[in-house]
Amino acid sequence: MIASTHPPVSRRLALALAAALLVIGGCAGEAEQDPEAVIRGWNRAVNAGDYERAGSFFAPNALIQQVEEMRVRGPAEAARFSGSLPCRAEVTGVVAEERSSVATFRLRDGRTPCSGEAEVRFVVREGKLTEWRQLAPRPPPRGLTS
Repeated sequence: MIASTHPPVSRRLALALAAALLVIGGCAGEAEQDPEAVIRGWNRAVNAGDYERAGSFFAPNALIQQVEEMRVRGPAEAARFSGSLPCRAEVTGVVAEERSSVATFRLRDGRTPCSGEAEVRFVVREGKLTEWRQLAPRPPPRGLTS
């Protein structure tokens, strides 16, 4: 009988599966660090009404600037903030800048009737939102009136 130098098929299959899981896990870790993926993940959680998950996207002591500026000490405060947003929104674009990203949202009805667009500047560090700043609406192009 000649001994095989190859591992049995079941062992080779297990090794291939383990290697595939490592690759997939590595890609998921990179996605969690990607600012656009973090922004879209937070937005999906808010739209689903999963405010606990939405709060988990924020870093401790994250800065939020909407009408006023505040700091959220942890996920529970960030969840309350996320749940307080009056509108639901769809991300229509994310523009990466040097140290931040600006996301444009198409607003839709949530707790109150909503329409139009909003822009928020996000800073993402180590997969967490450290800054959430709603930008002032852009003025209409010159010559156009509302």
